Amino acid sequence: MMRKIARHAEVNQQAGLPPSWRRGILLGSGLLVLLVAFLLVRASLQPPYVPEVTGKPSAVVDQTNFDYGTVPNGSRIETTFHVKNVGDQQLFIVGEPQVEAVVGCCPPQTTVSQKFLNPGEEATVSMNFSMHTGMDGQHEFRVHVRTTDPDNPDQEVVVLSNWVQQ
Repeated sequence: MMRKIARHAEVNQQAGLPPSWRRGILLGSGLLVLLVAFLLVRASLQPPYVPEVTGKPSAVVDQTNFDYGTVPNGSRIETTFHVKNVGDQQLFIVGEPQVEAVVGCCPPQTTVSQKFLNPGEEATVSMNFSMHTGMDGQHEFRVHVRTTDPDNPDQEVVVLSNWVQQ
Protein backbone atom coordinates (compact mmCIF):
# COMPACT_ATOMS: atom_id res chain seq x y z
CA MET A 1 0.00 0.00 0.00
CA MET A 2 2.81 2.40 0.88
CA ARG A 3 4.44 1.64 -2.47
CA LYS A 4 1.17 2.70 -4.26
CA ILE A 5 1.00 5.97 -2.35
CA ALA A 6 4.65 6.71 -3.08
CA ARG A 7 4.13 5.96 -6.78
CA HIS A 8 1.03 8.25 -6.84
CA ALA A 9 3.02 11.09 -5.23
CA GLU A 10 5.83 10.57 -7.74
CA VAL A 11 3.40 10.81 -10.71
CA ASN A 12 1.83 13.95 -9.24
CA GLN A 13 5.23 15.62 -8.87
CA GLN A 14 6.10 14.77 -12.47
CA ALA A 15 2.94 16.52 -13.67
CA GLY A 16 4.34 19.77 -12.30
CA LEU A 17 1.07 20.99 -10.79
CA PRO A 18 0.23 21.25 -7.11
CA PRO A 19 -2.51 18.78 -6.04
CA SER A 20 -4.97 21.64 -5.33
CA TRP A 21 -4.64 22.87 -8.92
CA ARG A 22 -5.24 19.41 -10.35
CA ARG A 23 -8.38 19.10 -8.23
CA GLY A 24 -9.53 22.51 -9.47
CA ILE A 25 -8.91 21.57 -13.09
CA LEU A 26 -10.82 18.31 -12.65
CA LEU A 27 -13.70 20.09 -10.93
CA GLY A 28 -13.83 22.81 -13.60
CA SER A 29 -13.78 20.22 -16.38
CA GLY A 30 -16.61 18.33 -14.72
CA LEU A 31 -18.69 21.48 -14.41
CA LEU A 32 -18.08 22.32 -18.06
CA VAL A 33 -19.26 18.87 -19.13
CA LEU A 34 -22.41 19.27 -17.00
CA LEU A 35 -23.14 22.71 -18.51
CA VAL A 36 -22.80 21.43 -22.08
CA ALA A 37 -25.05 18.46 -21.27
CA PHE A 38 -27.66 20.79 -19.73
CA LEU A 39 -27.66 23.07 -22.79
CA LEU A 40 -28.01 20.13 -25.17
CA VAL A 41 -30.95 18.69 -23.22
CA ARG A 42 -32.63 22.11 -23.01
CA ALA A 43 -32.29 22.68 -26.77
CA SER A 44 -33.74 19.26 -27.53
CA LEU A 45 -36.82 19.99 -25.38
CA GLN A 46 -37.86 23.03 -27.44
CA PRO A 47 -40.39 22.09 -30.09
CA PRO A 48 -39.17 22.56 -33.67
CA TYR A 49 -40.47 25.60 -35.54
CA VAL A 50 -43.40 24.78 -37.81
CA PRO A 51 -43.89 27.46 -40.48
CA GLU A 52 -47.38 28.81 -41.17
CA VAL A 53 -46.41 29.55 -44.79
CA THR A 54 -44.23 27.34 -46.99
CA GLY A 55 -42.11 28.14 -50.02
CA LYS A 56 -41.43 31.78 -49.10
CA PRO A 57 -40.88 34.24 -46.26
CA SER A 58 -43.98 35.71 -44.65
CA ALA A 59 -44.19 38.71 -42.30
CA VAL A 60 -46.77 39.09 -39.52
CA VAL A 61 -47.03 42.13 -37.23
CA ASP A 62 -48.28 41.37 -33.71
CA GLN A 63 -50.19 44.67 -33.29
CA THR A 64 -51.23 46.93 -36.17
CA ASN A 65 -53.16 49.66 -34.32
CA PHE A 66 -52.19 51.81 -31.33
CA ASP A 67 -54.64 54.43 -30.02
CA TYR A 68 -53.20 56.44 -27.13
CA GLY A 69 -56.28 58.67 -26.79
CA THR A 70 -55.80 62.07 -25.15
CA VAL A 71 -52.21 62.75 -24.13
CA PRO A 72 -50.90 65.84 -22.27
CA ASN A 73 -48.23 67.84 -24.10
CA GLY A 74 -44.77 67.01 -22.81
CA SER A 75 -45.59 63.36 -22.18
CA ARG A 76 -43.50 60.69 -23.89
CA ILE A 77 -45.06 57.82 -25.81
CA GLU A 78 -43.13 54.66 -26.57
CA THR A 79 -44.58 52.37 -29.22
CA THR A 80 -43.18 48.87 -29.69
CA PHE A 81 -44.36 46.08 -31.96
CA HIS A 82 -42.91 42.88 -33.39
CA VAL A 83 -42.51 41.59 -36.93
CA LYS A 84 -42.29 37.79 -37.09
CA ASN A 85 -41.25 35.61 -40.01
CA VAL A 86 -43.89 32.85 -40.15
CA GLY A 87 -42.57 31.51 -43.48
CA ASP A 88 -39.98 28.85 -44.16
CA GLN A 89 -37.42 31.10 -45.89
CA GLN A 90 -35.37 34.04 -44.58
CA LEU A 91 -37.19 37.40 -44.39
CA PHE A 92 -35.35 40.71 -44.81
CA ILE A 93 -36.56 44.06 -43.46
CA VAL A 94 -35.61 46.55 -46.18
CA GLY A 95 -34.15 49.77 -44.80
CA GLU A 96 -35.45 51.46 -41.68
CA PRO A 97 -39.21 51.49 -41.03
CA GLN A 98 -40.62 54.81 -42.32
CA VAL A 99 -43.17 56.91 -40.43
CA GLU A 100 -45.76 58.81 -42.48
CA ALA A 101 -47.56 61.74 -40.80
CA VAL A 102 -51.14 61.43 -42.07
CA VAL A 103 -52.54 63.97 -39.58
CA GLY A 104 -50.38 66.23 -37.42
CA CYS A 105 -46.67 66.75 -37.61
CA CYS A 106 -43.24 65.56 -36.59
CA PRO A 107 -43.06 61.87 -37.40
CA PRO A 108 -40.63 60.11 -35.06
CA GLN A 109 -37.64 57.97 -36.00
CA THR A 110 -37.86 54.21 -35.60
CA THR A 111 -35.39 51.54 -34.60
CA VAL A 112 -35.46 47.89 -35.55
CA SER A 113 -33.66 45.19 -33.56
CA GLN A 114 -32.61 43.08 -36.55
CA LYS A 115 -33.17 43.01 -40.28
CA PHE A 116 -32.55 39.37 -41.22
CA LEU A 117 -35.19 37.04 -39.78
CA ASN A 118 -34.81 33.30 -40.13
CA PRO A 119 -38.00 31.24 -40.07
CA GLY A 120 -39.67 31.68 -36.67
CA GLU A 121 -37.60 34.71 -35.62
CA GLU A 122 -38.98 38.16 -34.86
CA ALA A 123 -37.68 41.72 -34.82
CA THR A 124 -38.72 44.49 -32.45
CA VAL A 125 -39.64 47.86 -33.96
CA SER A 126 -39.87 50.82 -31.59
CA MET A 127 -40.30 54.57 -31.66
CA ASN A 128 -40.58 57.29 -29.02
CA PHE A 129 -42.25 60.63 -29.46
CA SER A 130 -43.56 63.65 -27.58
CA MET A 131 -45.43 66.83 -28.51
CA HIS A 132 -45.27 70.30 -26.96
CA THR A 133 -47.33 73.49 -27.07
CA GLY A 134 -48.08 74.42 -30.65
CA MET A 135 -48.21 70.77 -31.69
CA ASP A 136 -51.60 70.15 -30.06
CA GLY A 137 -54.37 68.17 -31.67
CA GLN A 138 -54.88 64.91 -33.48
CA HIS A 139 -51.92 62.96 -34.78
CA GLU A 140 -52.01 59.91 -36.98
CA PHE A 141 -48.79 58.17 -37.93
CA ARG A 142 -48.50 55.19 -40.23
CA VAL A 143 -45.37 53.13 -39.77
CA HIS A 144 -44.34 51.29 -42.93
CA VAL A 145 -42.12 48.25 -42.51
CA ARG A 146 -40.95 47.08 -45.93
CA THR A 147 -39.96 43.42 -46.18
CA THR A 148 -39.18 40.72 -48.71
CA ASP A 149 -42.57 39.08 -48.07
CA PRO A 150 -43.72 38.53 -51.68
CA ASP A 151 -47.45 38.67 -50.79
CA ASN A 152 -47.43 41.67 -48.44
CA PRO A 153 -44.15 43.62 -48.71
CA ASP A 154 -45.42 46.74 -46.86
CA GLN A 155 -46.53 46.02 -43.31
CA GLU A 156 -48.43 49.02 -41.93
CA VAL A 157 -48.99 50.01 -38.30
CA VAL A 158 -51.31 52.92 -37.36
CA VAL A 159 -50.49 55.09 -34.32
CA LEU A 160 -53.16 57.57 -33.10
CA SER A 161 -52.96 60.25 -30.42
CA ASN A 162 -54.65 63.51 -29.45
CA TRP A 163 -52.31 65.97 -27.75
CA VAL A 164 -53.70 68.62 -25.38
CA GLN A 165 -52.28 71.38 -23.16
CA GLN A 166 -51.91 70.42 -19.49
